Amino acid sequence: MNLSEKERLARIEALLDAFVNQRTEDRKAMTDQLEEIAEDVKAVRRDLDLETKTNEKLRNRGIGVLVGVGIAAGAIGASAERVIDKIFGG
Repeated sequence: MNLSEKERLARIEALLDAFVNQRTEDRKAMTDQLEEIAEDVKAVRRDLDLETKTNEKLRNRGIGVLVGVGIAAGAIGASAERVIDKIFGG
C-alpha cells in the first residue's frame, strides 16, 4: 500500500469517525428533547386530570342546584295553587 492509499484511508476513517461522533451527539440531543417533551406531556396530563376533577365537582354541584330549583319550583307551584284556590274559591 503506497502513501496516497494510506492517506485516503486515513481521511475515510477520519470522516467515518466524525460521522459516528455527530450521530452520537444528535442522538443525545434528541434524547434530551424527548425527555423534555415527556415532562411537558406529564405536566399537561396533571393539569387535565385536575381540570377533569374540577369539572366533575362542578357538574355534581350543577345537578344539585337543578334538583334544588326543581323542588323550589314545585313548592312555589303548590303554594300558588293554594293561593289561587283561596282567591277564586275553588
